[in-house]
Amino acid sequence: MKTSSLNIKIASKLCFLVGVSFLIVSCSAPRLFQFQDISFFTSSSSQAQLGNLGIMTAENGFGFQRVAFLSDCQNHSLPVSIDATIHGILPLQNAFGPGTRAKQLSVILGVPKESLAKASVFLFAINPLDAQQSAETWPSGCKTLVGRDSEQTRIIISVAALVPHHVLSPKMASNRLTAQISPRGHISLTVHAKKKREINVAPQSIFAWRSGHFCWPSDQSNSPIVRSDDPGFDSCPEGYDTIVPEGSPWAVPNQDNVDSETETDVQPEPEEEAPSSEPVPGETGASAQTTPSL
Repeated sequence: MKTSSLNIKIASKLCFLVGVSFLIVSCSAPRLFQFQDISFFTSSSSQAQLGNLGIMTAENGFGFQRVAFLSDCQNHSLPVSIDATIHGILPLQNAFGPGTRAKQLSVILGVPKESLAKASVFLFAINPLDAQQSAETWPSGCKTLVGRDSEQTRIIISVAALVPHHVLSPKMASNRLTAQISPRGHISLTVHAKKKREINVAPQSIFAWRSGHFCWPSDQSNSPIVRSDDPGFDSCPEGYDTIVPEGSPWAVPNQDNVDSETETDVQPEPEEEAPSSEPVPGETGASAQTTPSL
């Protein structure tokens, strides 16, 4: 009996330790939203609006810290592709992992459980080619912002958004949909039906994101490319690197060079000639030497 009770105590302690370990791992690991083998991060999604620039706070996607909006670097819109549309609760539960309950889904997405059945999830993306062509026209302040920490800087190229609207129900799936992102970073969704309708996607509707990074060629005359973050591929193609080459318009100016240029620009002032102590013929006054009268 004593041996049996001892085994039960040991087993209960082991179960407790395993449970705590699992809890720690599940809390520390970033939650992923996966659809068709494509993974989206959900941490700090409020910072990750489409087109935003920021710093990846950890290599495994623990978070994204925004440093600039798209509107800070350009004043024109970009086309947005709709990569997928998800209807219903069951696909969402599977996307967050088997065993995810509707109540958990409600907490994760921040909406009532009853509203999930009436909402649709859209995967919006900007073409990396459009992003890199647009980046060529960015002002120097945005370029050096990227170049200051080029290996950790990211641009949000795809987001998942929960859009509750009856026009977007599965019954209306035959309608053509288009989207674009405004200079302020707002996504507008257009439904091309008999009567065209435009729906603005609120920033708080975004709950997951994917990012891309810049790769610079060794030739300084060429512009960087935007590459999607994907562990299945090399970070940059051959001949490109995540580090900005010296002399590039994206590189942060070297402070020593700035100081030397400043010193070179300052011209020394000419020295003033000292006044002569010899008397000038015909000069009168205190400065002229006079002969005392006898």
